[in-house]
Amino acid sequence: MSSKVSMQLQSALIATGLVQPVSEKHKGGDIEVLCRQIPGQEKPWLSVVDKLLALGDDLEQDFHICRRYVRREGQMVFGWHIAFSCKNVKSLQSVVNAAVKVLDQARPSLMPAVEQVTREEAPTAPTASRSPLSPGRHPPARAATPRAPGEPGTVVGTPPATVGLRVVQNSRDERGKQTIVEEMPLPHVYAEMNRPNEKGRGAKLTGGG
Repeated sequence: MSSKVSMQLQSALIATGLVQPVSEKHKGGDIEVLCRQIPGQEKPWLSVVDKLLALGDDLEQDFHICRRYVRREGQMVFGWHIAFSCKNVKSLQSVVNAAVKVLDQARPSLMPAVEQVTREEAPTAPTASRSPLSPGRHPPARAATPRAPGEPGTVVGTPPATVGLRVVQNSRDERGKQTIVEEMPLPHVYAEMNRPNEKGRGAKLTGGG
Protein backbone atom coordinates (compact mmCIF):
# COMPACT_ATOMS: atom_id res chain seq x y z
CA MET A 1 0.00 0.00 0.00
CA SER A 2 1.44 3.38 -1.00
CA SER A 3 2.16 5.87 1.75
CA LYS A 4 1.32 9.56 1.72
CA VAL A 5 4.81 10.62 0.63
CA SER A 6 4.81 7.99 -2.14
CA MET A 7 1.45 9.15 -3.46
CA GLN A 8 2.66 12.76 -3.36
CA LEU A 9 5.69 11.94 -5.53
CA GLN A 10 3.75 9.76 -8.00
CA SER A 11 1.04 12.42 -8.44
CA ALA A 12 3.67 15.06 -9.23
CA LEU A 13 5.32 12.76 -11.79
CA ILE A 14 1.99 12.05 -13.52
CA ALA A 15 1.13 15.77 -13.62
CA THR A 16 4.21 16.51 -15.76
CA GLY A 17 2.72 14.53 -18.65
CA LEU A 18 6.28 13.30 -19.41
CA VAL A 19 6.42 9.98 -17.53
CA GLN A 20 3.96 7.57 -15.94
CA PRO A 21 4.72 5.66 -12.70
CA VAL A 22 4.24 1.88 -13.00
CA SER A 23 5.67 0.64 -9.69
CA GLU A 24 7.02 1.98 -6.41
CA LYS A 25 8.77 0.92 -3.20
CA HIS A 26 8.90 2.84 0.04
CA LYS A 27 10.49 1.87 3.32
CA GLY A 28 11.67 4.24 6.03
CA GLY A 29 13.76 7.00 4.48
CA ASP A 30 14.06 5.27 1.08
CA ILE A 31 11.70 5.54 -1.88
CA GLU A 32 11.92 4.17 -5.42
CA VAL A 33 9.62 4.80 -8.39
CA LEU A 34 9.84 3.15 -11.81
CA CYS A 35 8.23 5.24 -14.59
CA ARG A 36 7.34 4.58 -18.21
CA GLN A 37 8.49 7.19 -20.72
CA ILE A 38 5.66 8.96 -22.56
CA PRO A 39 6.47 8.68 -26.30
CA GLY A 40 7.85 11.90 -27.77
CA GLN A 41 8.52 13.49 -24.36
CA GLU A 42 12.07 12.29 -23.67
CA LYS A 43 13.77 15.62 -24.42
CA PRO A 44 11.72 17.72 -21.96
CA TRP A 45 11.97 14.92 -19.39
CA LEU A 46 15.79 14.99 -19.57
CA SER A 47 15.58 18.69 -18.71
CA VAL A 48 13.56 17.78 -15.61
CA VAL A 49 16.09 15.07 -14.68
CA ASP A 50 18.90 17.63 -14.83
CA LYS A 51 16.97 19.93 -12.45
CA LEU A 52 16.31 17.07 -10.02
CA LEU A 53 20.00 16.12 -9.97
CA ALA A 54 20.91 19.79 -9.34
CA LEU A 55 18.43 19.78 -6.45
CA GLY A 56 20.17 16.73 -4.97
CA ASP A 57 23.46 18.57 -5.08
CA ASP A 58 21.93 21.59 -3.33
CA LEU A 59 20.38 19.41 -0.61
CA GLU A 60 23.51 17.21 -0.35
CA GLN A 61 21.31 14.19 -0.93
CA ASP A 62 22.00 11.14 -3.09
CA PHE A 63 19.42 11.22 -5.93
CA HIS A 64 19.64 8.13 -8.14
CA ILE A 65 17.99 8.68 -11.54
CA CYS A 66 18.73 6.33 -14.43
CA ARG A 67 17.28 4.14 -17.18
CA ARG A 68 16.40 0.68 -15.96
CA TYR A 69 15.92 -2.16 -18.41
CA VAL A 70 13.49 -4.95 -17.59
CA ARG A 71 11.70 -7.72 -19.47
CA ARG A 72 7.93 -7.40 -19.98
CA GLU A 73 5.87 -9.94 -21.93
CA GLY A 74 8.97 -11.57 -23.40
CA GLN A 75 10.54 -8.29 -24.54
CA MET A 76 13.15 -6.00 -23.08
CA VAL A 77 11.85 -2.54 -22.21
CA PHE A 78 13.23 0.35 -20.20
CA GLY A 79 11.81 2.74 -17.66
CA TRP A 80 13.07 5.67 -15.62
CA HIS A 81 14.17 4.65 -12.14
CA ILE A 82 14.01 7.43 -9.54
CA ALA A 83 15.30 6.75 -6.02
CA PHE A 84 15.71 9.04 -3.00
CA SER A 85 17.64 7.74 0.01
CA CYS A 86 17.46 9.72 3.27
CA LYS A 87 18.42 9.02 6.90
CA ASN A 88 14.82 9.03 8.14
CA VAL A 89 11.16 9.57 7.14
CA LYS A 90 11.23 13.25 8.14
CA SER A 91 14.20 13.97 5.89
CA LEU A 92 12.56 12.03 3.06
CA GLN A 93 9.41 14.17 3.34
CA SER A 94 11.47 17.35 3.01
CA VAL A 95 13.28 15.98 -0.04
CA VAL A 96 10.05 14.90 -1.72
CA ASN A 97 8.50 18.31 -1.05
CA ALA A 98 11.45 19.98 -2.79
CA ALA A 99 11.32 17.50 -5.70
CA VAL A 100 7.59 18.11 -6.17
CA LYS A 101 8.24 21.85 -6.59
CA VAL A 102 10.70 21.04 -9.41
CA LEU A 103 8.21 18.67 -11.05
CA ASP A 104 5.42 21.26 -10.78
CA GLN A 105 7.44 23.59 -13.02
CA ALA A 106 7.18 21.00 -15.82
CA ARG A 107 3.38 20.89 -15.75
CA PRO A 108 1.86 21.80 -19.14
CA SER A 109 -0.02 25.08 -19.17
CA LEU A 110 -2.70 26.14 -21.66
CA MET A 111 -2.67 29.80 -20.64
CA PRO A 112 -0.08 31.01 -23.23
CA ALA A 113 -1.96 29.29 -26.05
CA VAL A 114 -5.27 30.79 -24.94
CA GLU A 115 -3.75 34.29 -24.72
CA GLN A 116 -2.18 33.93 -28.18
CA VAL A 117 -5.50 32.92 -29.74
CA THR A 118 -7.21 35.80 -27.98
CA ARG A 119 -4.71 38.36 -29.30
CA GLU A 120 -4.08 37.04 -32.81
CA GLU A 121 -7.10 35.03 -33.90
CA ALA A 122 -10.00 36.67 -32.16
CA PRO A 123 -12.11 38.53 -34.73
CA THR A 124 -12.23 42.27 -34.31
CA ALA A 125 -15.71 43.74 -34.00
CA PRO A 126 -16.41 46.36 -36.69
CA THR A 127 -16.53 49.93 -35.48
CA ALA A 128 -19.76 51.72 -36.31
CA SER A 129 -19.27 54.96 -38.24
CA ARG A 130 -20.93 57.96 -36.66
CA SER A 131 -20.31 60.43 -39.52
CA PRO A 132 -23.25 60.86 -41.97
CA LEU A 133 -22.87 59.60 -45.51
CA SER A 134 -22.28 62.18 -48.21
CA PRO A 135 -24.84 62.54 -51.06
CA GLY A 136 -24.61 59.73 -53.59
CA ARG A 137 -23.09 57.23 -51.16
CA HIS A 138 -26.35 55.95 -49.74
CA PRO A 139 -27.27 52.43 -50.86
CA PRO A 140 -30.13 52.22 -53.40
CA ALA A 141 -33.58 51.56 -52.05
CA ARG A 142 -34.66 47.96 -52.29
CA ALA A 143 -37.91 47.15 -54.05
CA ALA A 144 -40.59 45.59 -51.90
CA THR A 145 -41.00 41.88 -52.44
CA PRO A 146 -44.59 41.12 -53.51
CA ARG A 147 -46.44 38.60 -51.42
CA ALA A 148 -48.76 35.93 -52.79
CA PRO A 149 -52.45 36.84 -52.41
CA GLY A 150 -54.31 35.17 -49.58
CA GLU A 151 -57.41 33.06 -49.82
CA PRO A 152 -60.64 34.98 -50.73
CA GLY A 153 -62.92 35.76 -47.86
CA THR A 154 -66.28 34.04 -47.49
CA VAL A 155 -69.65 35.66 -46.76
CA VAL A 156 -72.02 33.68 -44.59
CA GLY A 157 -75.53 34.38 -45.87
CA THR A 158 -76.61 37.33 -47.97
CA PRO A 159 -78.95 39.83 -46.38
CA PRO A 160 -82.12 40.52 -48.39
CA ALA A 161 -82.88 43.85 -49.96
CA THR A 162 -83.64 46.74 -47.65
CA VAL A 163 -87.25 46.62 -46.44
CA GLY A 164 -89.06 49.97 -46.61
CA LEU A 165 -91.45 51.51 -44.11
CA ARG A 166 -94.93 50.00 -43.90
CA VAL A 167 -98.06 52.05 -43.05
CA VAL A 168 -100.03 50.25 -40.36
CA GLN A 169 -102.51 53.03 -39.55
CA ASN A 170 -103.91 55.98 -41.53
CA SER A 171 -106.88 57.82 -39.98
CA ARG A 172 -108.44 61.27 -39.36
CA ASP A 173 -110.05 62.51 -36.17
CA GLU A 174 -113.23 64.61 -35.83
CA ARG A 175 -111.36 67.80 -36.66
CA GLY A 176 -109.93 66.27 -39.81
CA LYS A 177 -106.37 65.84 -38.46
CA GLN A 178 -104.66 62.94 -40.20
CA THR A 179 -102.65 60.36 -38.18
CA ILE A 180 -100.25 58.04 -39.97
CA VAL A 181 -98.47 55.20 -38.12
CA GLU A 182 -95.57 53.57 -39.97
CA GLU A 183 -93.67 50.36 -39.00
CA MET A 184 -89.86 50.31 -39.27
CA PRO A 185 -88.32 46.80 -39.18
CA LEU A 186 -85.21 46.22 -37.01
CA PRO A 187 -81.87 46.11 -38.89
CA HIS A 188 -81.25 42.48 -37.99
CA VAL A 189 -84.69 41.23 -38.93
CA TYR A 190 -84.78 40.16 -42.59
CA ALA A 191 -88.15 38.34 -42.65
CA GLU A 192 -91.51 38.73 -41.03
CA MET A 193 -91.37 36.78 -37.82
CA ASN A 194 -95.16 36.54 -37.44
CA ARG A 195 -95.58 34.46 -40.60
CA PRO A 196 -96.61 30.77 -40.38
CA ASN A 197 -93.92 28.27 -41.50
CA GLU A 198 -94.26 25.57 -44.15
CA LYS A 199 -95.98 23.21 -41.67
CA GLY A 200 -98.65 25.73 -40.78
CA ARG A 201 -97.14 26.45 -37.38
CA GLY A 202 -96.51 29.90 -36.08
CA ALA A 203 -98.75 32.97 -35.87
CA LYS A 204 -102.48 32.41 -35.86
CA LEU A 205 -104.32 34.15 -38.68
CA THR A 206 -107.41 36.13 -37.66
CA GLY A 207 -110.23 37.54 -39.74
CA GLY A 208 -113.27 36.40 -41.60
CA GLY A 209 -113.48 33.13 -43.37
